[in-house]
Amino acid sequence: MRILLIVLLACIKSVSHAQTGCDNAFFICSKNAIKVEKLNSSIASEIQERNQSCIPLKEEINGVWYKWIINNPGKLWFTITPLNPNSDIDFILYNSITPNCDSKEIIRCMAAGYDYSLTKSKNKKCMGPTGLSSNENDYYENQGCNGSQNNFLSPVDCKKGEIFFLFVQNITDNDGFHLKIEGDADFASNSNQLDETMHMSGYEINFEDNNECLFQLKKPKALITPQVVIRTYPNPTSDILRWDILSPNQQVLEITIKNITGSTIFQTKQIKNSINVHEYLSGAYTITFRFKDHIETKTWVKN
Repeated sequence: MRILLIVLLACIKSVSHAQTGCDNAFFICSKNAIKVEKLNSSIASEIQERNQSCIPLKEEINGVWYKWIINNPGKLWFTITPLNPNSDIDFILYNSITPNCDSKEIIRCMAAGYDYSLTKSKNKKCMGPTGLSSNENDYYENQGCNGSQNNFLSPVDCKKGEIFFLFVQNITDNDGFHLKIEGDADFASNSNQLDETMHMSGYEINFEDNNECLFQLKKPKALITPQVVIRTYPNPTSDILRWDILSPNQQVLEITIKNITGSTIFQTKQIKNSINVHEYLSGAYTITFRFKDHIETKTWVKN
């Protein structure tokens, strides 16, 4: 995926990089404003978590990934302002204990947008700028523009060393956006700060360009884990959630279910292939399967 980034540092400067999916997310190390002029309108890939999240599109189209590491803890929020006021911008925010995309979990999910059953004036609050706001307390907004939906979710409390992934998608067109990150938490911005976190999880750092705060993290070959294919269904579900482990010779040791806030609501080592979720509240959840040398997390929705 090719996009044009304009990073506002001491002066405005244009940077162009290729990107395909979460594994090649742009790593940013400051809260300087970012401007994306255009998004790639071709389909790069399908991302399984997003197929099971609040965002309606299944393909990674008109989207871009970012990631950052927290240096000093605190609250964090951001505003995504579309360049085209008629664009419908959705996003998913994940956190993780490693830079590996396989271990990330959804903590905020925004899919609010134009509802054709409502008048234009009632839809106004769900179009235009979106993001996290210090004035909000909800964690996700599904498609449409009903009730208290207003295109903004609650801020996040960040811990030192915590890693975040942000996927931003334009649902209506390939026009870009401004991204402004705020709050008292700040990002790891030099090799010493990053080494402290990366060495704990066995990762090495390869800088592309210090001045632009864009670099890649590469995982040593010794730490590459086997690919495990898991199918969860039906999704969304109203009563029974089922799963199939499609990879041979992979034994599940533990299953954990968390809600959108990250709180554990179910955990077991007595492994079956389904669970009754009828009593769960409506919303987005994650289910994590722990294997001997691998962890796989899927997102699902309770109707």
